[in-house]
Amino acid sequence: VKASADGARVAVTWLDRRNDPANLKYQPFVALTANGSNFNLGRPLSAAQSNPLNDGFNGSFMGDYRTHVWRNQSVYAVWMDSTTGTNNMQDEFGGARVK
Repeated sequence: VKASADGARVAVTWLDRRNDPANLKYQPFVALTANGSNFNLGRPLSAAQSNPLNDGFNGSFMGDYRTHVWRNQSVYAVWMDSTTGTNNMQDEFGGARVK
């Protein structure tokens, strides 16, 4: 959870498994509020799902490398992305700008 510099907007990002029937793969999601209390429903930041077991560490560190920051009126989010299945997580980051 992070507020914009002026405190007027708040963003929440998380890794969500709702779209995987096996409840394993995740997608990064974001929800925003312009008034500090009423959030939108949230939306995926990536169309693809990541398998946490493909992180090279058997799913141990996926949430450790996820964050977001405000820059002016935009939110920039980053997360570990294992959609390629390469097990080379030093090169596997997802990112998105949300306005």
